Amino acid sequence: DDLLRYRIEVGSPYIRIVRAAALSGLGLHKDALTEIDAALEAADSMSDLPGIQNGYALKMRILVASGAAYRACGLEPPDMDGAMPFVLGEVYGSRALAMVSAGRLQEAEDLVLAAGAASHFPRR
Repeated sequence: DDLLRYRIEVGSPYIRIVRAAALSGLGLHKDALTEIDAALEAADSMSDLPGIQNGYALKMRILVASGAAYRACGLEPPDMDGAMPFVLGEVYGSRALAMVSAGRLQEAEDLVLAAGAASHFPRR
């Protein structure tokens, strides 16, 4: 594995996250879920909270894209204490997508507002 050979295994979660997004974009959702689970495992093994948070957000979107919005709604969000504003926006926005896809409109709206506030986007 090149990551180990070049001693950049710290990048493993992020490389896997990008790979999972590409696979999902190609409609290979099963492969994308396998890859995102590997990314989350790698991030967890390094106590990489931003990696876990980003991986969670993408997993939500992959599940929605694969038609499993209800399953996505059942995933517990990761610890968000001290999360960077853009990561909060990603997680809240991804949860909102799952909620609206499952018909849970009020929860989706609340999450959209939280995403905007967390990401410092001005309200209209």
